[in-house]
Formats: sequence, C-alpha cells, structure tokens
Amino acid sequence: LRRAAESDPDPWLFAYVDALIKLGRKEELATFLGGRALDARQTPEIRRQLAFQLLELDRRDLAEPAFRALAASAAPDSNDVGQLLYLWGPRPTAAQIDWIEARAQGASGEARLAWLRKLLDVNAYARVIAFYERQPDDAGRPAYIEALVRLRDGRRLAAAIEGRIAAGAGVEELRQLARLGEQESQLRPALGALQALLAKQPDDAPALAQAGRIAFYLNRRNEARDALARLLARAPGDYQSNFIYAEVLAAEKRIAAARPHFQRALELVRAEPVQTYPMRLTEAQTLQRLGRREEALAAFKDLVEERPRDASLRADYVAALLDAGRTAEARQMLTGQ
Repeated sequence: LRRAAESDPDPWLFAYVDALIKLGRKEELATFLGGRALDARQTPEIRRQLAFQLLELDRRDLAEPAFRALAASAAPDSNDVGQLLYLWGPRPTAAQIDWIEARAQGASGEARLAWLRKLLDVNAYARVIAFYERQPDDAGRPAYIEALVRLRDGRRLAAAIEGRIAAGAGVEELRQLARLGEQESQLRPALGALQALLAKQPDDAPALAQAGRIAFYLNRRNEARDALARLLARAPGDYQSNFIYAEVLAAEKRIAAARPHFQRALELVRAEPVQTYPMRLTEAQTLQRLGRREEALAAFKDLVEERPRDASLRADYVAALLDAGRTAEARQMLTGQ
C-alpha cells in the first residue's frame, strides 16, 4: 500500500493511512502524513486534510510546517492563514512575527493593511510603527495610527494627524482625525483638523460643535464662542454646545445672553430618557448657574455619593456650597470630616 500511495496517491494514499491507523502504527503514520502534507504534488485540499490529521494525532510540530506551507501564498483572510496563526497563539515567536511582516512587505493595498493588522492582533505594535515609518503609504496608515493609539504614543500620533492635515486630507478623513485626536487627548491637532474641515464646509454642524467644545477645553474662549455662535444661529444645538456657549458668555459678563442657553442645556439634558454621568454633571452645574441652588446642591450631593474619590467633582460641590452660603458644609467636604 505504501508503494502504491507514493506512486499513485489517488486512491491509494488514504487506503495506506487507514491501514496504519488500524495497525496502531502512529509514529510511522505521523512521519508519512508530515511528508505528504508538504508535498507540492498533492492538491491543497489533500494537504490540508493531512495537516488536520496530524493535529488529531497531537503532532503540532508536523502540522505547523504543513499549514505554513499552505499559507505561504494565501490571502490574509484565508482559512489557512487563520489556522496557522491559531497554532502560533497570541504570543508568536520573533521568527513567526517576521513571517507575518514579510507577508505585509510583499503585499499592497488592502492586503498589506490586513497583514499589518495581523501584527496588531499579536501586540507587535512596534513592528507596525517601524514598518510604516520605513515605507509610509496610504495602505498602512490606518494600522500605523492604531499602533500609536495602542502604545499611547501621543507625540507621534499628533505628528501623524498634523501630517495628514498638511497633506490635504478630505472632509471625512479630517472628521475621523478630529474624533481620534479628542479621544486620545490630542486636542490641538484635533482642533487643527476641525479648522481644516470647516474651511471646506463652514456650516458643518457636528464640526462646529466639536470645534467649540475643544477650543473651550483649550481655554481658547474666543474661538469656542465664534464656533458655537455659528452653530446655534442655525440650529438648537445639543446640551453641551448650549452649556459651553453659555459659560463663555457668562465669563464675558453677558449674563442675560447666557441664561437662555443654560436653560436650553437643562431642558435638553432632562429630555433624555437615559442620563449619562456627563449629562448629570452638566445638569447640576446648570442649575447652579441658573441660581437654583437647592436643586443644584441635591444634584451634586447625589453625584458625590456615587463618586466620592472624584476630586474635580468634589471641588464643584464645594463651590456650589460656598455659593449657597453653606460654609460649614463646604469646610466639612474639604476636610473630609
């Protein structure tokens, strides 16, 4: 049977395999399967079947080369590549990472991006960064930016955002960059992306709202006021835009102009069926700004009971207590007694 299987695999190969199984000759079976699974004369379907039989024999040492050979020219999303990476596990060796990187090197477009994302999946972030910086291209950029985010490399991430702005990124890419920049606390490049977006689409409501919010956080009050004024002149806006705009107006001593926007922010928060923590904090702050002190203090007290270690929240509560003339309670909150 062996001579027949070697000279004419179809139909003798599996007849010989069955005979070895029935005779219990596992070592001979594993050696035979390992050789045939690497035999390029066999069809991929047969080699794949033999590789799985090696796994059933608990011979990963022989199955891995077989799947690696099958994956050598396979697409990144193929079952053969998936099986190989599964065998390597979440912490592949340096040599195995080299193999994935070599596949990225030999690919382009979406395939290159898919291979780089395979590197991200095994936490090889530094490899992705080094790969892209050696040969930057549009295909690899999303993986590069994701690697920077995962490594919390703010300096490089800011440079990447600014580079795309300078390169003339389109509206949707600028929107994504602004969202990413804010999410990763890179507020200056995020605002730069929004300014570039608004130069292309001056009345873009989401961009105006985000630009106003970020400018306010950066203490660039005039820019925040201008962006939010443009937004609120065209639409009612969201609770945050109204609250921030009112805060800026109040800081400019334009109390009468600020009050309707504080009121609008409060109405919008209370209209929400489910209120998040930022909404509830805005509600407490807005009640204080509107002079509704007892309601504000009750709202702050509930929040502090939920988050007793939040220093910023406690400071807001102390300010509200002082504003209400409740000095003793404010002192007690400060001393923790």
